[in-house]
Amino acid sequence: MKDKLIIFDTTLRDGEQSPGASMTRDEKVRIAKTLELMRVDIIEAGFPIASLGDFESVKAVAQAVEESTVCALARTSDEDIDRAAEALKPATSGRIHTFIATSPIHMERKLRMKAEQVLEQAVHAVKRARQYTDDVEFSPEDAGRSEIDFLCRVIEAVIDAGATTINIPDTVGYNVPQQFAQTVSELIERVPNSDKAIFSVHCHNDLGLAVANSLAAVLAGARQVECTINGLGERAGNAALEELVMAVRTRQDIFPCDTDLDISQIMNNSRLVSNITGFPVQPNKAVVGANAFAHESGIHQDGVIKSRETYEIMRAEDVGWQTNRLVMGKHSGRNAFRTRLKELGHDFVNEDELNESFKRFKELADKKHDIFDEDLQLLVSDTLVDGENERFKFVGMKVELETGVIPGAQVTLSVEGKEEVGEAKGDGPVDAIFKAIESIVASGCELQLYSVNAITDGTDAQGEVTVRVSKDGRIVNGTGSDTDIVTASAKAYVNAVNRVSSPVERAHPQV
Repeated sequence: MKDKLIIFDTTLRDGEQSPGASMTRDEKVRIAKTLELMRVDIIEAGFPIASLGDFESVKAVAQAVEESTVCALARTSDEDIDRAAEALKPATSGRIHTFIATSPIHMERKLRMKAEQVLEQAVHAVKRARQYTDDVEFSPEDAGRSEIDFLCRVIEAVIDAGATTINIPDTVGYNVPQQFAQTVSELIERVPNSDKAIFSVHCHNDLGLAVANSLAAVLAGARQVECTINGLGERAGNAALEELVMAVRTRQDIFPCDTDLDISQIMNNSRLVSNITGFPVQPNKAVVGANAFAHESGIHQDGVIKSRETYEIMRAEDVGWQTNRLVMGKHSGRNAFRTRLKELGHDFVNEDELNESFKRFKELADKKHDIFDEDLQLLVSDTLVDGENERFKFVGMKVELETGVIPGAQVTLSVEGKEEVGEAKGDGPVDAIFKAIESIVASGCELQLYSVNAITDGTDAQGEVTVRVSKDGRIVNGTGSDTDIVTASAKAYVNAVNRVSSPVERAHPQV
């Protein structure tokens, strides 16, 4: 029998630390439900002490998820751990994940603590967490740059205190595979009570080695990997769940373990996270990128036609690419609509939400003949986004565009229920639209990113626009979709303005 490799997904916590990727409570619940559908073992839902918004999000995920274990992050202070335990009360299965830095540079310059103080605090935190749950994870932050002798002491002590999972983080993405594997192997060998805990790894991608380091650690004895959908995460991101899982599944001749994941749900989760966070997946991204199973070379095409295995080591349909198919049409009814969304992991909260989404579905079906799963996910996301913090609402617009003439735009917004009209000229239609919107909202935002992504194939495909804006140091992403890319741009900018104008729901977890 092969060992089980536990999948710990931290998209909702570490993934949310990507600039502009903050998610609302309902968005976190929606992603958590699709992760549960994929049979992810552990879902790290957030950092409850960070803010009231983060606390409520973890609590909501704990209430919604029944099959997966829900985890909350906490520093080693009593307040952090108590807050995490409170947020996890509704969970069928809950885990507290506590951490403290152990590297010399972090202890000296960040914590300003001596090694013995860090050791004492780590043990205290685990013991306090054990008062609430038998499932306690401990992480020596920046383990990848910590001294091995001190790591052994800390890990032995926290296991004695009751930690059941020991996570070894490469917090700054500094390690390389052979070195990281050696660290994990040495810890398992040298810590006397290592057999009483599961060893885990959490790798960052600063050098592009997060997945490689994680896989090397698995071969060295780690039996839990911490990862995110699409590799989302702070700075250059985390190890990508889809790459880790498929590497282990594809190379069963090498790995002595496997996951319990339903890999057919990988694409569904990838699209949903991309849609909610506004972080498009690059075309050449492994497993979930648009080009992952595309073949341009004539030699490759010929080989695949004769035998798929000549150039494809995975089947596209195994990871969910077959879901890119027609599922609905303009004659589909509400029940079929509701059923398909449930299969994609979304349950409507009430009839009003269903009715509003179904209304938008019918409107889209009048514009677009073929409705794919991606369209449905985007449609529901837009419905939920429009229902939150919607001080400004896009009503309509008129654009003047002619060769040799400066483009102009007239935009109508509903501002707290009252329609206002703004006009402006710009370098192009999108620039004119954004300036016209600003003439109404006066947000003072600075545009940092403008990105366009086609949701499906075809000339009638919906376009999804992502804009990133900043104001007073705060960064948010706004998204909008439409079969008309200019209209999608207006919706995206209005969405961003609404988000940046709303109260800040969370603080950065490391602050």
